[in-house]
Amino acid sequence: MRKLLLAAVLLCAALVSTPAIAQVVAPVPIYLSDRNASGAITTNGLCASTGAVTVASGCVVLSSPGTSTVQVTATGTFTGPLAFQCLGADGLTWSSAAGSVQSTSTVGSWSLSYAGCTAMRVVPTGAMTGSAAVFMESSATSPAPALDPMGRAIVGNSTRATYSTSQAITIPTAAASLLAIESDAANKVRLRYLKVCLGPAALQTAAGVRQLFLFRSTAASSGGSTSVPLAMESSDVAFAGILRSGAITTTPAAPTQAVNAIWTGTISIGAAGPSAIVCTETKQFDLAGIKAPTALAGVANGLGLFDVTGGAGGAGTYVVDAEWTTESN
Repeated sequence: MRKLLLAAVLLCAALVSTPAIAQVVAPVPIYLSDRNASGAITTNGLCASTGAVTVASGCVVLSSPGTSTVQVTATGTFTGPLAFQCLGADGLTWSSAAGSVQSTSTVGSWSLSYAGCTAMRVVPTGAMTGSAAVFMESSATSPAPALDPMGRAIVGNSTRATYSTSQAITIPTAAASLLAIESDAANKVRLRYLKVCLGPAALQTAAGVRQLFLFRSTAASSGGSTSVPLAMESSDVAFAGILRSGAITTTPAAPTQAVNAIWTGTISIGAAGPSAIVCTETKQFDLAGIKAPTALAGVANGLGLFDVTGGAGGAGTYVVDAEWTTESN
């Protein structure tokens, strides 16, 4: 009996002292790969014969890196041939897309190879009457996204046209707009990265705090200086929206409350004329759990960066670094 009791005690002790083996199961990332583009074609001659085309009422364009085939469907009532064309690696030359047909004068659906293309389009090549409703859908096979240490998917920019800019902007002495990134008619803008620094010379002439707000705008800007952002890859088409900086004279009215801003940044200046460069925190909207500020397609839509501080003391230069991607709505 004593042996049995001893065995039972030892067994209970083993069960209590042996730690449970935890099994960590990484979450399965869920991601979308298919892309599409659609539009109505009514007139010939509106699409450029060479070079990348992102906005044109005379053709429908799809850019989908990583895809293998594109399904094209044409409906409606129209006359005149529609050609299926592929933009080569040089970003300039359009040629017939590979597939069972290279053009059509009737409604239907066709499968085309995307191999060797940086973009594909449907464009009229002759006299056009009526209206052709065109829908293009790719069978993109994007790789599963990388995971952060918590097992969450990290959204990258590898399959989207990506642009960056670094703008030197004179610090205003009153509340003023600094930067505007505006969408084109067919593609929305997603801001991925933003950092603002003050310096390095002729800095603020008085101690204080500069407040920077990012707002979503619904009216086109004017004034200031326009520039061309850098395309991150040679296969990325030229940015079709507007990048404006500096003394922007016409901008949407900027709310002054932080609650109305989709991003806020502060630069604290402890004394007049500091010698060190001071910056806002680096905001990387690519990281999981952070939704990127977005301006929907439409020439009146955009993202505006404002200095809402006002008052005297502004001197020197802001350096604004930004990166964003574009994609169809």
